Amino acid sequence: MRRYYAKQEVLDDSGKHVATEVFPVYDSIRVLAKKFLRDREGLWLKQGQRYAGRVRVYRVMRDGEVPHGVYIVDSGKLIRGAGDA
Repeated sequence: MRRYYAKQEVLDDSGKHVATEVFPVYDSIRVLAKKFLRDREGLWLKQGQRYAGRVRVYRVMRDGEVPHGVYIVDSGKLIRGAGDA
């Protein structure tokens, strides 16, 4: 069974990386996207912080993790990046 998790960067006012939010592992991309979008709205950011526009999704393997792709949050949906195969 395939399992996926996501990482998203938190940026400050000037666009510098401040932190990385790691979201839990789920059994499908659909479930990951649903939970990610719901939980993302509920997280508290400090004043002046914002999320990066891209989300990196990883597939969990027996030996570790493998990058699955870069996704973009657009209109309340998680969409696979255009340049990502």
